Amino acid sequence: MKKSKTLYLVRHAKSSWSDPSLSDLERPLNKRGERSAPEMAKRLLQHISQEKDKFPEPELIISSPALRAHVTAKILAKELDFKAKNIKLDERLYFQGAKKMLEVIYELGGNTESLMIVGHNPDISELHNLLNKNKIDRMPTCAVATLHFDTKKWPDIKNVSASLVDFDYPKKTLKIC
Repeated sequence: MKKSKTLYLVRHAKSSWSDPSLSDLERPLNKRGERSAPEMAKRLLQHISQEKDKFPEPELIISSPALRAHVTAKILAKELDFKAKNIKLDERLYFQGAKKMLEVIYELGGNTESLMIVGHNPDISELHNLLNKNKIDRMPTCAVATLHFDTKKWPDIKNVSASLVDFDYPKKTLKIC
């Protein structure tokens, strides 16, 4: 059986701008972000429980060190029964560009078959567009893009176009046919 890779790209949940004394790294989630992150985690968990072949559980979660991203990652981890202490923080996910994000994936992905990256716009959207031919303008807050790669090693994902398995975000509604 051919091995493949699944990458979950997550933009952090909506953050607060209410305290101007906080640095950008220290900004917390606002009320909407606190509601949407658990909701998105539940949606992802539903996919994982119903379609494991398309939505494998993330074996690794890597987050930007910014508080809003780290808290989003912890909320997702809790719903997915992933130990929050095992979330890796990497400063290269904090506004250093899509190519730096790829470096993180190559270096930390190791032998995992599925991993989750929690980061920021514009980098997370740029990474999606670098890896997938179905371009997006920008990922909304707390959006989750699920990408699938027919390759055995993380460094090879740059050589194959990803299949977009799902693109979900808090304001997305189900369409009834």
